[in-house]
Amino acid sequence: MIPVKYTSNAAMKRHERAARSSYWDNWKGIAIVAVVIIHSCGELSNFPPDSLTGLFGIGLRQAVNFAVPIFLAIAGFFAGRGSSGPSGEFYRKRLTRILAPYLVWTTIYLVRDGLADSLTIRQVIKGYFFGTGIGIGYFVIVLIQFTLLTPFITRLNSRRKHFSIMITMTVVGVFFTYYFPALHPDSPLARFPAYALPFFVWYPFFHLGVYVSQQGVAGITFDRPRTFIALAFTFAVAGFIEGYFWAIQGNYGFGTSQLKLSNILYSASLFLAIAALSRGNSVFNHESWLAVAGRNSYAIYLIHMMLLVPFQQVANSYSGLVGVQPLYIFISASTTLIACVALALILRRLLPQRVATMVLG
Repeated sequence: MIPVKYTSNAAMKRHERAARSSYWDNWKGIAIVAVVIIHSCGELSNFPPDSLTGLFGIGLRQAVNFAVPIFLAIAGFFAGRGSSGPSGEFYRKRLTRILAPYLVWTTIYLVRDGLADSLTIRQVIKGYFFGTGIGIGYFVIVLIQFTLLTPFITRLNSRRKHFSIMITMTVVGVFFTYYFPALHPDSPLARFPAYALPFFVWYPFFHLGVYVSQQGVAGITFDRPRTFIALAFTFAVAGFIEGYFWAIQGNYGFGTSQLKLSNILYSASLFLAIAALSRGNSVFNHESWLAVAGRNSYAIYLIHMMLLVPFQQVANSYSGLVGVQPLYIFISASTTLIACVALALILRRLLPQRVATMVLG
């Protein structure tokens, strides 16, 4: 007779929480890999869009352009689960966790830049308030805005209100994005990071994450992962076509943007596929190096430009390597990711837990 092993409800819940944690950590790991790949692609803009390398670049960028949208959707997903209670307490805990590492690393970047060249007060102020201190800090500014909006979003009590606000804000964001970066690229509001700072250009992702955490994927009417995967693939192809169109018009930056409409639909569909798949058992439910990167994704986001730039400066000295962009990007991204994960793990081991949390999140 085979003995039966009884498991308590508490133990089962702990197991489910662990599985969910590994699942979402793996996806955060995939998203941070995508972020580093995006920032490794700077040389691709130097190739004609209709060349083989140019087409590879547009395709690669479209494939990984889910990075920030997925981070925001996952942030909304967990904010929707854990934002109950007084707003003041939620703000204090969440903003401290976001701001402390951001301020630490922005200061490190600015000190480094100040030692290499003199900085003006204006540059320092912009560095902190507009995210330019670490170059790509716009994401943190956007995340702060959504954190402030979280209690208002989570208090919505009907699907109609959720979808009315999501659709309205998405239309506002798309209009802004196409009016400035797409059609008026010489406008100050079309320059980075100005066009990426307003929360409404990223709006659907965070709110969609909150909605799914509260209503479930079935609240979207259909919840089969295959449907969302098919939609994501369709919109990815549409994104490649749109990206090529803008690139041959001379607006390569918008062609590879995460904010163009086709990419918004691609990223939203992909997040819904991820959420639908989370209810089953898959390879993403198990521990992996991606999960380790995912748990340290915020730290990697803040740190990686400090390491990627010098790595690419070394790589740029080999002209043959620059000409083979797939290999160039692979070496740049993988070297940076390995170094960032190693640095984060070393700091977590060396620093007291409270200090490590302030530095790394």
